[in-house]
Amino acid sequence: MDYSRAVADRTAKLLHAVGGEALVLRELLDVRAADTQVPGTAAKSPASDEQIGVWLKRADAGGIAYVRQSNRTGEWRSAHERWADVEVIPSKGARRRVILLGESAARGYFYDPVYTPATVLETLLARHLPEGAEVIDLAANDLSSAELETLLRKVPALAPDAIVIFAGNNWAQAILRRTIEDVGTRSSAAAALRHEGVSGLKRLLEDRLLRSVIERTQMLPLLLQRMGIPAVVVVPEFNLADWADHASSNAPWLAQGENRRWWDHYLQAQRALQEKALQRAAKHAKQMIALDGGLTHNGLQILGTELAAAGEHEQARSALERARDARVWDVANLSPRCSASIQDGLRRAASRTVQVVDLPAVFARLNGNRLPDRAMFMDYCHLSAPAIAVAMACTARALVPQIDLPPDDVIREDATLLPPPEVEGTAHLLAAIHNAHWGQRDDIVRHHLRAAGKSIEMIETLRLVFEMQGRRVPAWMTSAAGTVTATPNSLISRYFMGYSKGRHFDERLLNLIAATLEEGGDASASQRLETIRLAEWSVQSSTARVDLLDTVWTQIADQCPAKHEEVRGGGAEGQVRGWHRAYTPLSRFPLVSNSRSARGMRIQLTCRRAAFFEPEGECVLRLNHMDIESFVLSRSWRVHHFELPAHLIRRGVNELELMWPAGQWQSTAAVEAAATQMESGRLAELSPAFADILDFWLYQQS
Repeated sequence: MDYSRAVADRTAKLLHAVGGEALVLRELLDVRAADTQVPGTAAKSPASDEQIGVWLKRADAGGIAYVRQSNRTGEWRSAHERWADVEVIPSKGARRRVILLGESAARGYFYDPVYTPATVLETLLARHLPEGAEVIDLAANDLSSAELETLLRKVPALAPDAIVIFAGNNWAQAILRRTIEDVGTRSSAAAALRHEGVSGLKRLLEDRLLRSVIERTQMLPLLLQRMGIPAVVVVPEFNLADWADHASSNAPWLAQGENRRWWDHYLQAQRALQEKALQRAAKHAKQMIALDGGLTHNGLQILGTELAAAGEHEQARSALERARDARVWDVANLSPRCSASIQDGLRRAASRTVQVVDLPAVFARLNGNRLPDRAMFMDYCHLSAPAIAVAMACTARALVPQIDLPPDDVIREDATLLPPPEVEGTAHLLAAIHNAHWGQRDDIVRHHLRAAGKSIEMIETLRLVFEMQGRRVPAWMTSAAGTVTATPNSLISRYFMGYSKGRHFDERLLNLIAATLEEGGDASASQRLETIRLAEWSVQSSTARVDLLDTVWTQIADQCPAKHEEVRGGGAEGQVRGWHRAYTPLSRFPLVSNSRSARGMRIQLTCRRAAFFEPEGECVLRLNHMDIESFVLSRSWRVHHFELPAHLIRRGVNELELMWPAGQWQSTAAVEAAATQMESGRLAELSPAFADILDFWLYQQS
């Protein structure tokens, strides 16, 4: 039985179980299902229509309009950039009115506010409806399922002729956290973990999520029928072919001794991939899946990649969908996604009043059943412009069945439905940065950079971004930021002044930007990058010492990302202490030096072995792949001092590595401790780690 069939069967069983029970939304919506009385539920008072999103109700000459709030505080800017760049939603006129609800994919992330799904849908409808059409864009970045339900209750105030709902990517976020916070469910979660391990916990979480989706999608037709408004539900798709979750998200606690075996196969699979031996990599991936039972994405992604390369697209899809959905039990920061449970639940929302646009089926048909990839997606779930055009054409056909639109393969190449070249180039540039910060492969980042650098104007924009990202100070403090804000390119300005405020060393991203600039004729790009790095990022530019655990270094995309824990420390009562936890056998840190002197450097490292880990052998500190010194991981915090010889430190970027020893984990004790934590309402540690690092300081030699 393939993965999709298994999900469908499981959904059908839960549908039967839900049957005539009260249709309540307690899981993710945390609200009751509908205004109407459904047997077993209490009626809910109608939602106030004084404010819809960021628009306030006002009387105008034609009736009732909604006007954007004018409070210009910092909080206002952050909130308002979530929504459409529209000042007034006017009162209903003669044109047919459609309301679009959804998340960032429905916003047209990377293209918004210049080009959006709402504008494309309006263009398509206006071409073929004699009375014309208007699409009111109520999609918002990071829209929760609760916000979606609230908006849905308010839309009758806008007098729509139809509603489009394009959502589902945010519905499964933090299901474990919500389960543990709920006093009524945490004991069940702890019991499932204690008796069946992480696989039992995963099954419980999936069932809770699936039941919630079923209840929500059963409510939808009832609510829309009561409103008397026809609707279209757009089922999201995921970038199965190109998106990879981070390798540092490893296997959970397995049976005694199996985590060690899992790592052995994983490391051999990685070596095989580096040697482009896909069949050998897939062999080790199958061993990983046999050990972890499909609880991780790692082996499934490798297997899916090998199957796709062999032309086995249906089997590859099944493996990669399982990989996408594998880590529902994890508290790691996974990208938004629409799981098979949610997709299937949305499909079952179809009724007399609800039409469904199934993007997974649409994209498969359009691409000859090949996996969805970078041609359709800018990252994990945000669509490319051709994919937006196709999705909205399908939506238009569902809204107006008699509409006569060209086939989808023609739609996706229709220049009148696509953004102008400068907008397309900017979107690809922002996608390159976003993909790099999520740790995606070089070829993906390079694809977007090359798409961005196709015009002279965009090459100049690349230079500005190069300047903003390369500096040590925040982007808004650079001279390039002034140039950006003075230009009409609102996409760049919004991204760097709003969304991307953190500082990262960005070694790999900036190297790829420099290479792209050089391909465009800028021969000195790499040299300029080196000059900036030496001047601003080197040890010598620091006042006294460099904190290698600073997020500037630990959150760069090409190393194991930092994971901080907070516990009660041993000092004053209530003191909170955080540290870096190493979940992979190798932790990498960049070290920049601009010195050609004979002086070396000093390292001070405070670390300990991770809980439940029994190391076999010693740790090794390496510089530029050369062993410096080995040491033993102790159970308690211990301070280690090392000398880095001057002759091994090169001018520019150096690579400092901590190689953790292999070993065994006390899985039984770890699972019991995690279950106990859950019972007390605390998020539990569900993945084994190698070490904890409290301090990692780099000093110049005096």
